[in-house]
Amino acid sequence: MIRLIPVLLLIAALWFAIYWWRRQGAALQLSKSKKLALGGGIGLLVLALLTRQLPLILGALTAVAVVVLRLANFISLWTLVGQLMGSKQQHTESPRQAAPPPLSREEACAILGLTAQANAAEIRAAHRRLIGKLHPDRGGSAYLAASINAAKELLLKSPPG
Repeated sequence: MIRLIPVLLLIAALWFAIYWWRRQGAALQLSKSKKLALGGGIGLLVLALLTRQLPLILGALTAVAVVVLRLANFISLWTLVGQLMGSKQQHTESPRQAAPPPLSREEACAILGLTAQANAAEIRAAHRRLIGKLHPDRGGSAYLAASINAAKELLLKSPPG
């Protein structure tokens, strides 16, 4: 039982250190990780010298390192799955969420960056240019794409006036 106490203390200290490190900001993680590694190494050396159980501590450290590495791989995989699920939810927005409000001819011209006297070719060219930049598949939003499409449809349907 006495041999198990240092191992449990080491595992608890490692768990606390990982928890504390993950709560730090990204900028502080790099600077503090060196200090944490140095302090942990010194603490491990002191613990090994005091208990005269260097092989036991090194074995426990190896086991903990394997568990931590596997856990880190699992966390990165879990994060990737979450990002993929989030991006799928963004691309499956319902049309009601993306529907723009009714537009006037002046608003439609402003959206496409055209004058009120623009012809059909200019309207299509402006639409193609903007939708290429702001389409949801290219990082734009569904609302902006719907607004651009609505402006094009309105301008093509109504004659310049």
